Amino acid sequence: ALVTRNPDAPVLLQEIVEDELLAHGAREGASVHIDGDETRLPVAIAERVSLAVHELATNSVKHGVLGSG
Repeated sequence: ALVTRNPDAPVLLQEIVEDELLAHGAREGASVHIDGDETRLPVAIAERVSLAVHELATNSVKHGVLGSG
């Protein structure tokens, strides 16, 4: 979704991570902490990174800290 909002602008890595975690119900400070340098990714790279972050978040819901049990 971040890429489609402005397809010509770089995407912040932090926004990719935040959006994905929010989609899975995670909240900053609860079970996750997002920190680091501001990193802007070109759209083509942001699309690939978004897929990887999605898979990691999905696995974390199934098997990790974002899971319910």
